[in-house]
Amino acid sequence: MSGPLRVLIVGAGLAGAAVAAGLRDAGAEVEWLELRDGDAADAGAGILLTGNAFAALDRLGAGDRVRAVGRPVARVRFSDHRHRELFHVDVAGRRPAWPDFASVHRAALRRALLDAAAPLRPRCGVSVERLDTQGERAGALLSDGSRAQYDLVIGADGVQSRVRALVFGAPAPAPIAGFAGWRFVARRPRGLDDPLYMLGDGRTLLLHPLPGDAVYCGAGPADVALPLAQGDPPHAQLRALFADFEGPAREVIDGVGEATALVPSRYWNVAQEPWHRGRCVLIGDAAHASAPTLAQGGAMAFEDAAVLCDALAAGDGVAPALARFEARRRPRTGFVQRESLARMEANRRLGPERLARRNAILRRVGADRLAAVWGTLMEQSPW
Repeated sequence: MSGPLRVLIVGAGLAGAAVAAGLRDAGAEVEWLELRDGDAADAGAGILLTGNAFAALDRLGAGDRVRAVGRPVARVRFSDHRHRELFHVDVAGRRPAWPDFASVHRAALRRALLDAAAPLRPRCGVSVERLDTQGERAGALLSDGSRAQYDLVIGADGVQSRVRALVFGAPAPAPIAGFAGWRFVARRPRGLDDPLYMLGDGRTLLLHPLPGDAVYCGAGPADVALPLAQGDPPHAQLRALFADFEGPAREVIDGVGEATALVPSRYWNVAQEPWHRGRCVLIGDAAHASAPTLAQGGAMAFEDAAVLCDALAAGDGVAPALARFEARRRPRTGFVQRESLARMEANRRLGPERLARRNAILRRVGADRLAAVWGTLMEQSPW
């Protein structure tokens, strides 16, 4: 192949922005599309970035930009709904084997990634209508009526991926059954300095301090079997669902009202095979969205971007690069999906006796079990 690699990236979320930054540094000629406008693409609340996320971001040249907009995390705490500690994981005490952890507002994270990709910018309001990825070059018809050819098409367009549907004929995935929730940003309660996961009976409340006086709140996963007044507005349902939570949760939940911007949460486990076909590859949630219980969605997207850029940099052609990429990534993302799904079951409604047994088990082995899973991701190289 002569000249720079000509690449079409579809999607400007976390995966798309990360791979754009990596390909820019590699000298690729990139066209970048995002169906949503800029404000909609920035929608969301917050995210916990684990150490392997920063290892990948550093490899992509974006780590310091993200650190600058995040709040460092020294430990992650777990409690019951009454704010009685179940266990905690000492993150800072495991350095340097574990890189940095941080909580970041999702919009600030995406802006940092866009800055890392500059001068590349996504063309908003445009997506793909048709793709032919089986020839010497991939042909694309875009939604604005234009046509172009590329050496590679990267589908980084999320759970409901248009690229996945066009190239692989995959049906739209269904969310994980039986769970619902909301995400929002609130004022951080005094004394809440560490990310806190509060585990109730069929309800989980995540409180992640962000820079300044804000806290990212994940009200859920919640078991949909719990009774709710279906005619009530979302903020009233949320307040009722978490009415018995204590400690810092009380201040956060009492502050939820009609003016609170609640983002509905659905939870996914996308099992797509294969991820590449011809001159097209899927990355991030388009390929392997997972349940949120290990905080690995962003990390897996960033690792995908870094490994794909490394594979393409070998210079032996697109087809061998995509085969290496998928072979390298599948075991790791499969591990994350399995472990995340298993932990999702802890959010089912249990009843008093089973709840007491679950909490007793978590007090004994919760820290060791979570540290072992996170340790596998921190200490085993994804490259």
